Amino acid sequence: MAYTVGQIIEAKIINIKDFGAFVEIGPFQNGLIHFSQVVPQIGYGNVGDVLSIGDKVRCAVSEIKPDGKVSLTMRIRKRIDRKHQVEQVKKDIANMSDEDTNLRSIWMVLTNIQHYMLKYMQLAIPLKKGSASLNPKGNKLTAQIDSQIHFDNFKNEVRRLFSTDVVRHRILSGFWYFETDLDLCSNIQQFVDSCSNMYVSVRPNPIVEIQIKDADETSKGIIKTRLQNYYSQLDFFEINENLMVVTVPYENRTALEDLKEELGYALNGIRNGVPDLAEEGGQTTFNPARFVYEINYPQDGADRFLLTLDNEALLDKEGLRFGGLYGQRFIIKDGENEYKLGKLSKIEYPNVTFNLLPEDCGKIKEMAENDCITAIIPDMDDMTGEIEKVNRLRDSFDRITEHPEDLVNPQLASYLFDASKATKLEDVAIEQRVEQIKKCQLNKSLNESQIQAIAKAVEAKDLAIVQGPPGTGKSTAIAELIWQLVQQKSDGRILLTSEANLAVDNALDRLKFSLHNIVKPIRVAAGDKFSAEGFAYSQVEMKKWAGIEMSDIDTEDNAVAIDTDEYKSFNPQELVLNRWMKNIYKRSQLHLQREDLKRLWFDFLTDLPSEWRKEVYQEYVSHCNVIGATCSSISDTNYSATEAKGKHRDSRFIKRFRAIFGETEKNGYPVFLRFNTVIQDEASKATPAELSLPLVYGEKAVVIGDHRQLPPNLDREDILFKLHMQRLKTDSREEHDQIEQLESYVRKNFDILEKSHFERLFRQIDSSLRGTFDTQYRMHNDINRVIEQFYVDDGGLKCGVANESREHGIDIPNLISPNNHVIWINTSSPEVRDGTSRANRGEVEAIEWVLSQLSKSESFRSYQESLPTNEDREIGLITFYGSQLKRLKGIVDKETKKGLNIKMSSVDRFQGMERNIIIVSMVRSNSIAQKWGQKPDYNRFPNVGFPAQKEYGFAKSPNRLNVALSRAKRLLIIVGNGEHFSNYTNPQGQAIYRNVFDEVKNNPNGRIIEWNVRKPKQERVAKIVRVPMPIQRSVNLNTRDINAETDKNLRIKETWLTPDGQPVENPHFAVLELSTKAVKLLIGRDEETIKTATRFDFNNFIRDAAKPEAGKGLDSQNVMNMEYFRGRVLPVIRRMKQKMRFEGVDVVYTVATAAYRTAKNRDEVIECIRREAGINVRILSKKCKI
Repeated sequence: MAYTVGQIIEAKIINIKDFGAFVEIGPFQNGLIHFSQVVPQIGYGNVGDVLSIGDKVRCAVSEIKPDGKVSLTMRIRKRIDRKHQVEQVKKDIANMSDEDTNLRSIWMVLTNIQHYMLKYMQLAIPLKKGSASLNPKGNKLTAQIDSQIHFDNFKNEVRRLFSTDVVRHRILSGFWYFETDLDLCSNIQQFVDSCSNMYVSVRPNPIVEIQIKDADETSKGIIKTRLQNYYSQLDFFEINENLMVVTVPYENRTALEDLKEELGYALNGIRNGVPDLAEEGGQTTFNPARFVYEINYPQDGADRFLLTLDNEALLDKEGLRFGGLYGQRFIIKDGENEYKLGKLSKIEYPNVTFNLLPEDCGKIKEMAENDCITAIIPDMDDMTGEIEKVNRLRDSFDRITEHPEDLVNPQLASYLFDASKATKLEDVAIEQRVEQIKKCQLNKSLNESQIQAIAKAVEAKDLAIVQGPPGTGKSTAIAELIWQLVQQKSDGRILLTSEANLAVDNALDRLKFSLHNIVKPIRVAAGDKFSAEGFAYSQVEMKKWAGIEMSDIDTEDNAVAIDTDEYKSFNPQELVLNRWMKNIYKRSQLHLQREDLKRLWFDFLTDLPSEWRKEVYQEYVSHCNVIGATCSSISDTNYSATEAKGKHRDSRFIKRFRAIFGETEKNGYPVFLRFNTVIQDEASKATPAELSLPLVYGEKAVVIGDHRQLPPNLDREDILFKLHMQRLKTDSREEHDQIEQLESYVRKNFDILEKSHFERLFRQIDSSLRGTFDTQYRMHNDINRVIEQFYVDDGGLKCGVANESREHGIDIPNLISPNNHVIWINTSSPEVRDGTSRANRGEVEAIEWVLSQLSKSESFRSYQESLPTNEDREIGLITFYGSQLKRLKGIVDKETKKGLNIKMSSVDRFQGMERNIIIVSMVRSNSIAQKWGQKPDYNRFPNVGFPAQKEYGFAKSPNRLNVALSRAKRLLIIVGNGEHFSNYTNPQGQAIYRNVFDEVKNNPNGRIIEWNVRKPKQERVAKIVRVPMPIQRSVNLNTRDINAETDKNLRIKETWLTPDGQPVENPHFAVLELSTKAVKLLIGRDEETIKTATRFDFNNFIRDAAKPEAGKGLDSQNVMNMEYFRGRVLPVIRRMKQKMRFEGVDVVYTVATAAYRTAKNRDEVIECIRREAGINVRILSKKCKI
């Protein structure tokens, strides 16, 4: 009979030995009950005192060894309870709510995404032909990455999407183009945005090219001035002194037709010196310009899109990607054979250097000399970190959702989906624990909210949640929590973990202030992952101190560690064993009176003999009760090795774990990965799967984070691009479909994927298990008032720091006074689209001004000199967009040379950091330009000269805003468009930005600086009326009208596009207008918003238009030429219908105007539209309004 671990059976005693009792558990099958598993408890050799041959006992299967031998235990009461727990958990999983089921789906999606992101990393990386070369010693290979693969991917995408090729421009150096039918591009902007992942910058609008020849410098100036008055978005390229190319973008075919009518007249007018008509009938005169020109209009269906390679982004992103592969081993292929290349040891992208491995060095040299090395491939046997993490994510998901019996605490499978199922606490238990904490605090400065949260965490049976807002002393509180847990159970095992190595090291570092060494932590990590503070708890460093022989893993970690900057900053005197000896000496002062004895005792403890050092080491390690490690490193299985060998192989972590706690427990059973308490920090940035990784090994979990700060760091565009590339390369139809489903899910549900699971747990869990720190010790109170709005629902956020300790004393006229701690520089400049990113020139100029004022200020220099460290003196410059960072880099480099210390970063990367002065660039604006340096066009956009836009992008997230504003200790300077952001309200109706702006404005010590008033006033470009165009019309379009009684067949307005053609409630609607010149489509974005809007707003609609010129199909007798109509107009109507179906439109209301009303054969025209396009049309009478 086959048994399972945990199964309870009845067994018969058949033999008794000193070490245990043999039992019969089935026909021809025996097992062993070890003496340590006998009830009542006995010692070695005493089994016969409580058991006799022939006795029948109830026991449970505790282990089934690979050879089939069965170990049993009589300690089954807990096992019975556990069995009941597992059964209940499985019922909970089977009866999940819809929300829990959705969470399970999210978990699975995120795990699969990570799987494909890893597969992307495994792709071969091409090298430039002939670039591989060996150094003189022959032990290093240098090569150059061939970035052409990204452009090849782009060309393949263009071919796939538009069935056309990318062509190098024959005149414009560095430019390419492709041609396609603009009318068939349903979402060209989405494609343009995605191109940034392939390091290609595509102009979002097609262009008309003008070649200007034989113009002198004066004429070129006139041409540029006048054309820019007409078309603000055009570009000039001076090829040589005799040739200049001008590109004029257009949005749609209607705009192209306008250009065709206008450009020739405009250029001839410029050449002939025809004056421009200005506002109010005035004239602007110009001298004639001498030149000849040629306009290259696109052919029908061949709109030209111009593009360039984004080499700067390529260097940035690929440099970062390869930076993540530093130390990774690579292989090369020669036919079917693989050869070990070596470790990536140097990266100056695109140049890379490898340390060659001896085993295949000869073959590598031969291939390099013969120019046969064309690609490198990451060695997946060495990519253990990423591969293992994906496998751990899948394994933890499997354990929690399918096999809760394999968890240390089976109830994790319930409360990780629904935290309300965690065991609640009685108030009296919390109160008693609070009193115990106050009697024995590690840190006497804890506030009441910290003590309350720690008390709940200590008393919790299975789960506690702690919210730690910025600056509230999380690391200090975690150290106190560890201290209190050890007070409760000194021989317990605690795991302190976070996704960030630095967070683990910071919390451990807070423990060093104790005069006691009851808490004995050991930090587990690869040698290059430690911070300087973390080395104090490194087992390798302890072994070196004690003179104990190191294992192979120790030697490898030490070799990597000693080359790091962090190790060079590590002070060996801070090693925990040294501190232990110093603590012993400090405590001994209470008992030693003689100075000579104190001196001898000090000398002895600080310079122990080698044998004593070994004893100290063994004593420390044998009583270790805290392990510090990152979440992704914690596992009991080496999945890659297990798969390769076909049987279980231990992970690096459990090898370390057993080196500390021993191979076997006191009862003789193997040591399994198990902790009494798992403390997980920064959990709000973890996905559900990442959050679960360490928790599966704990009896109890204390999860710490702040859902008001950043959620999991997921890059939507990067994910979609890498999934897409995998889909194109896979040969499996099943995998192709799975990736396609993932892409669709990410596009539709990214906001759900990005939501912090910590927030779900925080909302669900009972208040007796939830704590929130309510006092911050970082920011001046004026800065605290700016961000406290984010924590109103959590009980508020108080300022615990004296304002006097956060003064800066800087006094710069028109910028900062000593009592200013929050400043908003109010800009109105347009944002600029840069792929999926954004930048803002006005904000860059404002920040440049701020930095230049600081660098020239004596008061700022005095303030800097009063600060003790470089970090204190650094100015933090943060923004929401990578493109803005690139624009700011130039001014930062310039000001750094003047002596300023500036740390520039994105908001996401600045979480966890703080600086005395922070400057935040908001970037988004209520107007948008298509390119950097674009001039305003007040003809088209009278208010600000640029098109309006109402999006907020990344800045929409209150979490990002909170992180951005809460980094400053003494001075916060916000640079952004106050009007734009003040209009934003979140889904809960909160005007978070207006609250910030008003707080700065209404604070007596706040300051609003109007940038457009302060900076030199820009010359306003006069409104120019373009050169008048002659209007030609061959027919009178007002000769007929509609009779409502007799023309009913021409008055059917509705067309239902539902599958059965029947009306539905609350339909998604559209309006289609067929005018004399154009076909225009409006599709409602949100019907409820449109109904409740107080004024008409085009931004509430999806818009499309084309200009097929239906009126030109009428002859002199007002008869519509049906061949012209079918060839020119009907395809546009069909395309509009296709777009409506794509957008899910239920009903369309179609109206037609003058040309259709006038046509003598209008019945035939309307019937043609109804029969061949499936659209009903209502022709408006002259009296109707659209």
